[in-house]
Amino acid sequence: MKSLFILCEYGISVNTILYLDSRGITFEDVKENINCLDIYLGKNSSKKAKIASSIVKIDCQGKKYSVYELIKYGLSKNLIENVLIAKNIDFGEINENVIDKYNLTPTNREKILSAYERMIADLDIKKELNSDIVYMMIKNNIKNKLFSIEEVKNILEKKRYNLDKLENSIEVLIGENKIVIEKGGFRVTYPNLKEELEKLKKTPQKYDMVMKKLSGHTLEQIGNEYNVTRERVRQIVSKEMKKIHHVEEEETLLKYMEEYDFREELFCQLFNQESYVYFYLKEKCKKGEKKRPSELLDDNKLTSEQMEILRKEYHIIRYNDENVVADMLPIIVAYLKKIDKRAEYEEVMANYNQIIKEYSLSLEPLTEKDFKNIDSRLTKTNLILDTVGKSFRYYNCNDIEEQDVKELKEMFNIEPGIYSSELFFKNNPMLMKKLDIRDEYELHNLCKKVLGRFTEGIIYSRMPDIFINYDNKLEFVNEQIHELAPIKLDDFVDYMYKN
Repeated sequence: MKSLFILCEYGISVNTILYLDSRGITFEDVKENINCLDIYLGKNSSKKAKIASSIVKIDCQGKKYSVYELIKYGLSKNLIENVLIAKNIDFGEINENVIDKYNLTPTNREKILSAYERMIADLDIKKELNSDIVYMMIKNNIKNKLFSIEEVKNILEKKRYNLDKLENSIEVLIGENKIVIEKGGFRVTYPNLKEELEKLKKTPQKYDMVMKKLSGHTLEQIGNEYNVTRERVRQIVSKEMKKIHHVEEEETLLKYMEEYDFREELFCQLFNQESYVYFYLKEKCKKGEKKRPSELLDDNKLTSEQMEILRKEYHIIRYNDENVVADMLPIIVAYLKKIDKRAEYEEVMANYNQIIKEYSLSLEPLTEKDFKNIDSRLTKTNLILDTVGKSFRYYNCNDIEEQDVKELKEMFNIEPGIYSSELFFKNNPMLMKKLDIRDEYELHNLCKKVLGRFTEGIIYSRMPDIFINYDNKLEFVNEQIHELAPIKLDDFVDYMYKN
C-alpha cells in the first residue's frame, strides 16, 4: 500500500495531507474513489483536482513511502525540505551512511535517524538492502573480527532489513575486495591511508595543507606559508580529513596511539609506518592520560622484533622472565624479588655486579663505599623492606589491602608515648603472619611506607622507635621515671621494654 504523503512531493500541502490522514483517508481510498474527498475538500475544489491528477502519476511508480510522512514521527517540515528533499534523499535511501555524507550537525542527524527508525518500527517496514549498507553494518558492529553470514543476518534482522539481497551484497563486497574469505568465515578490509590521501589531490592546495599538517607542521606555520589565518587552515584541514574513510591503520593502530605516549620516531619504527600515519592517528585519538610505551612489553601481541625495539629504546633487559629497566635500582629490586629472601648488602652488591657484566651494561659496579647511597634509595622505594644492619628483602608495599591498612592503623590506638615497633610486632602475631612481616624493623619500615603520618601525632623515629602524640624522647623517659620512682634501673628498663 502506498503512502498518502507521497502527494506532498507533487505540490499538495503537508497540512492538507495531515488533515486527510487524521480522518483515516488512505492512498487506496483516493485511488479507488476520488469523490471520497468531497466531504473534506469540497466537490469542485482545486485541491481535489490536483490530487486526482497526481494520483495517476504516483500509481505508475513503484514508490511506497515519502520522507514527508516522517512529520508524523516528530521530524520538522523544515528539516525534511532543507535536508532530505533538497539533497534528493528518498525514504528508501535513508541510512547512517547516506546521512553522514552531508556533514549534518549531530542533533539534526539524530533527529532524522530517530524519526526514521520510529516510522520503520510503527509500520513494520522492511528496509531495502544493498552492499554499501551491509559493509557499513559489518564495520560498525563486527569491525575487523572474523564473521559468518549468520552473524550478519542477525544484525540486519534486528535493524529491520529485507535479507533477500544479502548473499548478492556479500558477493559484491568480495568482488570489490571490501571483505575477504578466510578460514572459518569472512573478514572486512579497509583502504590504507595513502590511498585515501591520494583522493584529496583533486584540490592541490588543500591537499598540500593536509600533508604539511601530517608532517608535523603547526597551523600557524602552514597559515604563514599560504598567507591565511591558522583558523582558516584548521577549517580546511578538518574538512578535508573528514573525506578520508576509516582506514586500515586506524583500525589496527589507533588503540596504541590512544593508550601510549609515543614519540614519532619510536612509533614509526615499532609499527613500520611513515610519519604521516603517526600524525594522522594523533589527530584522531582521544585526549587523556597515557602510559609509557615501555609498558607495551607486557603485550603478548607484539612480535619479538617489536619487543627488542622497545627494550633498546628504554634500556630494558629480560631478567627472571620479567622486563627490567637497565638501571641500578630496578636491577637490585629484580634480584631481590628473584631470590625471595633477605640478602646482606655484600650479596646484593656481588650479584648486581655479575648482572651488569652478564648483560654488558654500561653501569658502574657497586663497592662497599656505595652502601649509604644504596641503603637510602632502597629505603625510599615501596618495593623493598630493610631491617637492622645491611639487610634487605623484596616486598611490594603497594599490594597491601585496605582492610590490612585499617588493622595496621588500629595498632596505634593506644596511650600517648614513645614505643618500639617490637611491641606492635609481638602483640599482633596473626596480622604479622598474614602480611609476612618478619621482625619489628620490617614492621617499622612497612608502617612508614604504607601508613605514613596518617595523623599528626605519629612520628617514625630511628628504627624501631615510633612516637605517638609525643615528640621528645628524653621528656617522655623523664616523666616515666618520676611516675614510677622509686624504682631500680633494671626494673625500669624491664618495664619500659614490656610496655
